[in-house]
Amino acid sequence: MLSRRREEAWQRESLLDERIAFDLGQTRMMLGQHKEAEADFRALLARQEARHGAAHAQPLYTRVGLGASLAQAGDLDGAEALLAPAAEGLAKALGPDNRKTLVARDQLAGVFYRRGDYPRAAAQWGAALAGY
Repeated sequence: MLSRRREEAWQRESLLDERIAFDLGQTRMMLGQHKEAEADFRALLARQEARHGAAHAQPLYTRVGLGASLAQAGDLDGAEALLAPAAEGLAKALGPDNRKTLVARDQLAGVFYRRGDYPRAAAQWGAALAGY
């Protein structure tokens, strides 16, 4: 019984650590500290993929954070390479109307918009809006 409680406590701590690491990456992104934000997201992504596997919702959503950070830094190709599969993976893992899936679609639409690819941006924003 004690080992089960320890395992549950460890899992709660680990999830909290992941949440704090994600929030740190987002904060650095918002502060314009793009290299630091990217490093935070990549380190978290590596830990999450080792723990949960690449198709799990947690690392998929971290890919959304990393993609958003890359987009904000001007790396639209890198952002799209992360956001497109993350949006599809989250739709499969959590459903097309889940908030995290919709956020991924919104971020991907922003990348298309910044490129001037308005039809693809509209398609992604339309899919995100339909989920609300």
